[in-house]
Amino acid sequence: MVHDAIYENIQQIFITCRDKDLEPAIKLIKRIKPNVKIKSIAPPGRSENNAIAKASHKRVEIKEVHLERSLFPGSIKNSLNKQIAERPTKYIPPITILKNQK
Repeated sequence: MVHDAIYENIQQIFITCRDKDLEPAIKLIKRIKPNVKIKSIAPPGRSENNAIAKASHKRVEIKEVHLERSLFPGSIKNSLNKQIAERPTKYIPPITILKNQK
């Protein structure tokens, strides 16, 4: 992350980790490359690590609607309307999410 911030042409870093060990790296990036924006992203219903959140430029929470928009369809059909793939059973979302997709 630090290497990329320093040597690559990046504008943003998104952190979804709760590990406080990243705080020094975030502070270093902010000091050396202040133009690189760092976002702390928390999963639904969970908060991010306070040290990481304070060191980041912005705090964002993944909402259930974001997850709903990211779901694979139950099946995929080709141009002839023939099913060519099906979502694996272990990836079938809870019924509440399925209702919201309709």
